[in-house]
Amino acid sequence: MPPVREVPTQPLRQSSIVVAVRVRPFTAEEILQLLPGELAEGRRVTIGERRLSLASSSGEDGQVATTTGKFRQGGIWKLVDCVDDKMIVFDPVGRNPLNRLSETALNSMAWRKQNGSGGGGAGSTLRRRRNRRSTGSADETKFVFDKLFDTDVSQEDVYRGTTSTLLDSVLDGFNGTVFAYGATGCGKTYTVSGTRENPGIIFRTMEELFVKMDALAGTKDFELTVSFLEIYNETIHDLLSPDTPPQKLVIREDSNEKISVSNLSYHSPRSVQDVLDLVIRGNDNRTTSPTEANSVSSRSHAVLQIHIMQRNKLVDLKEHQTFGTLSIIDLAGSERAAATKNRGRRLHEGANINRSLLALGNCINALCSNDGSHRNQHVPYRDSKLTRLLKFSLGGNCKTVMIVCISPSSAHYDETLNTLKYANRAKEIKTKVIRNHQTLNRHVASYLKMITEQKRTIDELEARQAQMVQVGITNYKLAIEKIERSIEEVVGNVCKQLSSKSFQNIKLLKALTLTKRTLLQLIVIEVENVLAIVSEWTDQRIIETCERVIRQMQEQVKLLEDRFDTATELNLVVEHSREIDLKRLREMEHWDDTVHLRSFEARLDLVYESLQKSILIESSNMTEELMNDPALRARFNFLSKVLVSEDQDIVAALEEISSAVDADFERFVAPYKRERQDGLGLLRTVGTRTAYTTKEVPMGATWPRTPERRRHPGGGSAARRGG
Repeated sequence: MPPVREVPTQPLRQSSIVVAVRVRPFTAEEILQLLPGELAEGRRVTIGERRLSLASSSGEDGQVATTTGKFRQGGIWKLVDCVDDKMIVFDPVGRNPLNRLSETALNSMAWRKQNGSGGGGAGSTLRRRRNRRSTGSADETKFVFDKLFDTDVSQEDVYRGTTSTLLDSVLDGFNGTVFAYGATGCGKTYTVSGTRENPGIIFRTMEELFVKMDALAGTKDFELTVSFLEIYNETIHDLLSPDTPPQKLVIREDSNEKISVSNLSYHSPRSVQDVLDLVIRGNDNRTTSPTEANSVSSRSHAVLQIHIMQRNKLVDLKEHQTFGTLSIIDLAGSERAAATKNRGRRLHEGANINRSLLALGNCINALCSNDGSHRNQHVPYRDSKLTRLLKFSLGGNCKTVMIVCISPSSAHYDETLNTLKYANRAKEIKTKVIRNHQTLNRHVASYLKMITEQKRTIDELEARQAQMVQVGITNYKLAIEKIERSIEEVVGNVCKQLSSKSFQNIKLLKALTLTKRTLLQLIVIEVENVLAIVSEWTDQRIIETCERVIRQMQEQVKLLEDRFDTATELNLVVEHSREIDLKRLREMEHWDDTVHLRSFEARLDLVYESLQKSILIESSNMTEELMNDPALRARFNFLSKVLVSEDQDIVAALEEISSAVDADFERFVAPYKRERQDGLGLLRTVGTRTAYTTKEVPMGATWPRTPERRRHPGGGSAARRGG
């Protein structure tokens, strides 16, 4: 075993014992014995066979009336008042009915003296009592403690106000002790252990301790051990190993001022439930018995100790260890033989309990006297096994919390007063705390073990790192898949909107616009062919008519192209997705504009290109049907008819084309109108706007433009026949 060197990391510090007082609620039996409300207010007091009234409520001429009253046995009142969370008033003057009774008796004696009825020194007695009350020296006592918990305070509040603050100190290497002190039946065991429905300090301490240990598990290794013993009739018993003979359980004190019990069993719980099971098992083995004062009176002092050793996970040539011990002690209650009515064995138990508690009180008195102003008084720790165990909790290296449990009932007058006096004395005790820290110097022979531990630590860190990397990769893949699904969902919604009936009507209107544009372009080509032939003729009227018809057709083509390029709801759907949906997508985790924005834009562009292609395909199908329509085909294929027929008027034919092309095209689109019951509106040419236009935003070059024709030297446009 390598040598151990104690390394104090800080000088000794003084710490006062924290004293907290808890007032238990009235029991069901005590509530039945409480004095009525009017008695608590001091209106009437009944004692024996007489009812005494105050002078202010006397009969005529101030005479005190005495009448026969009913005797009320066992009446009790609340003995303490909690002023705030620190001050408590013991036996308030205004609440004790005996004070009002004495005042009534004194008033009666004074009245008798004034009326010659005797009474001796009643007047002087009355004056002395009134003077004592006027000077504020009434028979009530005020105590101030670190914490005060009234009858309605919960178990959680008691834990937070007493024990919770010790946990950080214990994890930092200091010792801590919490012990419950008080008379029997005042709630010490309930405060420490509690119930399954409302657990006490032990369970709540271990619950928070495991939470704090889990938070430090990344950098610290912990070793947690628990022991549980009782002191019964000045004999130590192992509550977790009851078969161990008490003779083997001996209190030892080492050179480091550490108290231990030889042959005591230690257990290593892994969870809060393990600790709870150990405590329940220990309490089942604890010595309890019913008495007149308490039906489940604890006949022993129970000591639960939690030992925590921690060291760094990273191995070094010097191993630094920190130790801390938290002791939670449930003391047996002090009791009076007259109140408990114990006999035989129970009486012997009570005597041993009182003897150990008396030894504890003597130690507290001696420690309070050792204030440094005079020679230190001997502290009799060895008078009992309890004080030997509490030696360093009271005056040594320990942060100590003393929870004083008292009864609010006036039936426990003496016990409550003595308990409060002891608690008030305990406030003056000073302890000297030091952090428990040691360093283990490794020998050469332990280097191999250190290397093995380092390799194990490295393997654990590498495994943890690989696990974290794998988790990160998995989360990244899931995030990317979520982004892809969201993009697909957005694009799918766009396609779904574009496939609706209203948008299909807009697509049909655009296809019809393209079809009519094609028809007008064919007419322009045919008229240009006529102009090329008649340009050498001398009839200027024919040439002018051709040029005018060409000009009108070209203007109509331009209007149709502008109308087609104007943005509609089809474009707004795509643009809305680019603006609104893209903003939502960019808020997703792991979104990358360089990757996902390009993918999103490309898919929207693909949807738009598919939309344009569908319009062009539908227009192409309509154009093919238009070519097979005899009336429309005659409009762009009339040249041969004009040239062959001698009586055909060319000017009249050109005028007919200009005026009748709209009517012929409306007849052509009539079947499409009947297929779409929503109404498409006739496509006008000159000076009209389509119903589907929402805003004029150029769409880009989407038109399949017709090649421009070169001008003929003789005027007008010249094109090769059939071009």
